Amino acid sequence: MANILMITTLYPPFHLGGYDLRCRDIAEELIKNEHTVSVLVTRRGVKTKQIDNNIHRVLHSRFEKAGFIKRIIWDISDLSYIRAQIRRFKPDIIYLFHTMSIARTIFPFLSNLTIPIIYDEGGIGLLDAWNNHGTWIKFCERRSENRWKNLLKKVIVKALRLICGSLLPIHWAMPPMKVYFNSQYSLNRTLQAGVLLQDARVIYSGVDIGKFEFLKRNKLGNTIRFLFPGRIDKLKGIDSAIYAIANLKTIYPNYQFYLDIVGPIQDVAYYEQLQELINKNNLKENVTFIDIVDYEEMPTYYHKADFCLLFTKFESFSRVPLEAMACGSVVICSPVGGNKEIIEEGIDGFIVEPDDLETFRKIMELFIKRPELICEISYAARKKIENKYSFSKYMQQIESMIQETFGDANINSYKNRD
Repeated sequence: MANILMITTLYPPFHLGGYDLRCRDIAEELIKNEHTVSVLVTRRGVKTKQIDNNIHRVLHSRFEKAGFIKRIIWDISDLSYIRAQIRRFKPDIIYLFHTMSIARTIFPFLSNLTIPIIYDEGGIGLLDAWNNHGTWIKFCERRSENRWKNLLKKVIVKALRLICGSLLPIHWAMPPMKVYFNSQYSLNRTLQAGVLLQDARVIYSGVDIGKFEFLKRNKLGNTIRFLFPGRIDKLKGIDSAIYAIANLKTIYPNYQFYLDIVGPIQDVAYYEQLQELINKNNLKENVTFIDIVDYEEMPTYYHKADFCLLFTKFESFSRVPLEAMACGSVVICSPVGGNKEIIEEGIDGFIVEPDDLETFRKIMELFIKRPELICEISYAARKKIENKYSFSKYMQQIESMIQETFGDANINSYKNRD
């Protein structure tokens, strides 16, 4: 079995979405499979550095406000801790996850090591790192027309590297890594941007089908419930869902429509706009905001909803459609990211542009005219999850990648878990 050092931005109970939850799920499964896992994560959620068993909340977030000197001190501190943990833990593999908030110097630092690296790309971390090399590397690579300024900068760079024992790299480099993306869309976007990848593939996320149990729907009733999971942010397109509910309420007065929006408020101004929209359309009794829900409780919300709406304007790949499909809630989502890769239109879900009220109405009309259609669509969706997107199948692929990298993984332990 392998010693695996994970490095990521967030780790539950502090998280923003499915990416961080997936990191936790993978770590726990690897430990169950007798790997030894240590996690280095930023301090977001705690006031000072915190070490709890194998979870080290010690790194700094580059999105925190800081001046040039403080940011360089943070980079030195983070790289020092990573180097020390590598010496203590002696990892066979370094496993990178959510790197958006982590010091950019980590990439050229890791490129000088011989430890193999696996990268889980669930967003735009690689793209961001490729295009934004961070404060220190930018400082080192910037050239001035004034030779005295260049000379002064050389002195500063030499002095800082002397102080930190040459820990700070002076040139940008992307380390060789095995990278897996959670959608073909994400992989293509990264390659088209010119990011050089030696070994890249797609591994779609998986759902624990034991936790997200299927609730059979026999037919649609006159009370129709919608769920919109996601943080309150403009990119999520929640306003489109509210407009859609208002439109349905006008067209079908004999039906009751309810929308639960489950997620934390990230954009207060947008939240206030949504409240104004609700009041303007007399939807106070129809729309409910529910703050952060424990992840273990999410199946209850999927079971309660006939339909799960995802009108996000940007998304690499979300686990929400998979979870909803597993639970029997019919997915209606926007054609972004990996959504089109997992939804077969009219068979196990529906794709619609967020602001296309007419197409959305026509989709709902299908179910209103044929109430039993919800049983057919939800059942087909569940079968797809069982056959292609279960968590055990997902972990078999992760273990296979670890086996390629380290050569000592036992992927058979994941077979027959479903």
